[in-house]
Amino acid sequence: MNVSQIDISHCDREPIHIPGSIQPHGVLLVADAKSMIVTHAAGDVRAMIGRSDWLGVSIANLLGAVVAGEAERLAGDSERPVPRRLPLSLGGRSFDAHLHLSNGHLVVELELGDAKPVNLLPQLESAAARFERAATLPQMFQAAAVEFRRLSGFDRVMIYRFLDDDAGVVVGEDLAAGHQSFLHHHFPSSDIPKQARALYVRNLVRVIPDSSYKPAPLIPAWSEPEPLDMSDAVLRSVSPVHLQYLRNMGVAASASISIVKDGALWGLVACHHATPRRLSADARAACRALAGGLSRQIKAREETDAYRERVRLRTFEDDVVALLSREGSLDKAISNHLDEFMSMLSADGVAVLRGGDLIMGGHHPNEAAMRALAAWLVDRASDAPFATDRLAEHF
Repeated sequence: MNVSQIDISHCDREPIHIPGSIQPHGVLLVADAKSMIVTHAAGDVRAMIGRSDWLGVSIANLLGAVVAGEAERLAGDSERPVPRRLPLSLGGRSFDAHLHLSNGHLVVELELGDAKPVNLLPQLESAAARFERAATLPQMFQAAAVEFRRLSGFDRVMIYRFLDDDAGVVVGEDLAAGHQSFLHHHFPSSDIPKQARALYVRNLVRVIPDSSYKPAPLIPAWSEPEPLDMSDAVLRSVSPVHLQYLRNMGVAASASISIVKDGALWGLVACHHATPRRLSADARAACRALAGGLSRQIKAREETDAYRERVRLRTFEDDVVALLSREGSLDKAISNHLDEFMSMLSADGVAVLRGGDLIMGGHHPNEAAMRALAAWLVDRASDAPFATDRLAEHF
């Protein structure tokens, strides 16, 4: 399968939240939320926890009283049950257990834990300090790429920002020697479909340890009228189109950490690796916390920059008014101060049409094209002011 041969318009309709399968580096158990009896599983349960008799067995019997107690508390949370994570030891092995509810079902996921946990707090504190010291947003994005790469260990880490039309641009990057740079590259909105963006707001970290994995389906086959919603599953299998996309790029493992600002998806920390690579639950939690700190710093810096821009514009406005008031006529004043108008609006060119007179400065189309544009704008803006950053799409 080649991505170029796929109708990508289907991607916006792909039900990626109900794949019916998981990535096989862990196991998933589904139990009735009331009885806590396991009804389905995915992955190699026997290899993971040494039990093949899981069907019809209680969570307490399979995973012990600690997990069962946490599951009961989760099921009894009538307000807004949120996914839980807790350490688990079975048969001398360490696991991370992830629990959440899905339409009356308890979902428990297990993945191997770190043999030697690492204290990541000093690294988080150092990264947060670098964000605060960055003088500009581009410097902050670059610092973020460096810190997330240091934290994750991936070959390439990009800070990917969504634009107004949901397309994206790489605004920061750190990569190992020999890897292609994507800094300042733009990508179409179809690369990350709308339902995927919605899941990125709900699940802030998504990891694919091996882009060549074979999905592990739910067994026995799901027979309920509604498919199992796996939106909150950390092991949820991902779109085969996305997997092929990664393989076509030579990416064997990936991780995505959401940058959410004011409840909306501002962008992603996109991580790529040339060989399969896991990202532990502790490292994912650290990445999630670091992304939250980055989001707050971005918001603060954008608000500061917006305030400074308002002050700059007001200063220019006062200066331009003073200049115009000293000139003999408005036409002469405008002609003499086109550079000031361009500076005030951070423009490369300016055109002023007053009656039949056209005054132009800086970079601009020829006079005939400008008059045609002016006539079109007068008609277009007859009902309301018109502004765009994609004029060629309209005119």
